[in-house]
Amino acid sequence: MVYEIDLSVYNDDKWHPYVADDVQFEAIMLDPYIRATLNRTQVSNSASDFATYRGDIKLPDRYGTFTFRVNYKRTGYSNVDVQDTVAIWPPRHDGYPRFLTAAYPYYTGSLVMVLGFLALCAVWLWNAEPASESKKTQKTRDDEKKKPKPKSK
Repeated sequence: MVYEIDLSVYNDDKWHPYVADDVQFEAIMLDPYIRATLNRTQVSNSASDFATYRGDIKLPDRYGTFTFRVNYKRTGYSNVDVQDTVAIWPPRHDGYPRFLTAAYPYYTGSLVMVLGFLALCAVWLWNAEPASESKKTQKTRDDEKKKPKPKSK
């Protein structure tokens, strides 16, 4: 996230850019999550009446309502107290691509697993013993049952 603020000072009946190196930014939910110093950006137009301070801030992975605040107090100057309330929410389900290119190996792996399972089921279901062998094994079992058992003495 990028936060910018413009500051100027009134001196000699004219507005001038305010130059400082201690302008701080705070991102507050209930407690300050982030406190960072803003850096002055270089202005190509030197006749500008204000100085722009900028900060590149990475917000925490936390959803809710943040208050962005610059509370700058210096002796001899008016206080600067700027507050902006911003709601941070997760992206909608259609706010990102459906299929990620980095996940193609996983998609391929799961597809191969499903196809392998279906092939195994097909082989198991439609695999039948040859008719001639099944009759032979049935006959030998029946013959063993019909044989008389030897008498023990």
